[in-house]
Amino acid sequence: MQLRVDTQSPLVALNPTLAFVGDLGTNQTARVTYELRVSGDADASLYDLQLVISYYDVDDQPDSLTEAISIGVQSIVDFRLLDIQPSSITAEPGETVIIEADLLLLGTESVDFVEVEIVENHSTGPFISVSKSYEYIGRVDPDSPVLFTIQFMVDPNATHGSYTLQIEVSCWDGYNQQREDAIELPVVVNESSNQNEEANPTLWDIVWTLIRMLFGLNP
Repeated sequence: MQLRVDTQSPLVALNPTLAFVGDLGTNQTARVTYELRVSGDADASLYDLQLVISYYDVDDQPDSLTEAISIGVQSIVDFRLLDIQPSSITAEPGETVIIEADLLLLGTESVDFVEVEIVENHSTGPFISVSKSYEYIGRVDPDSPVLFTIQFMVDPNATHGSYTLQIEVSCWDGYNQQREDAIELPVVVNESSNQNEEANPTLWDIVWTLIRMLFGLNP
């Protein structure tokens, strides 16, 4: 059994392409493994290979058959956020937060129909999607940052602490297949300022409480 790889193909075999299987009886199978490496500058496309199977038939005569194999190479699609504003995201329960950032494609080819959207996942954070939690960007080229703005709201019942905000970026590649990438941002939820005011009474609050106590009024 021999795997034939075109010399112009970006696929390179890492192990011998000729393998000896031995005798096979009826309904018997044999497994042959080929390791291939894809060149770093390969275009996203289908690449054809040939698998030639040589054997001796029942009359001890040499014969062969050829099987065509197609291997699809996908483009690299990896997104990053640059110049995130605010650089440190803090919020209070019930607050709506606006994030502005540049979306950068670290890939080998342009992608189309790019969308960014806040993921409402209460297992990772108390974040709620609002009307502006989604933005359509369109076509994005590699190494060409695109500015976008997106919003989310913190659950009014959220407790203070550190959480993870998930932003999903979806697009369509050159194969017209949908691709998705998830970006995570840390968010700190602080106690509500109203709660702080109630927990820390002002001097006037203390004086007023004392006056009410002197006159026998309920505080």
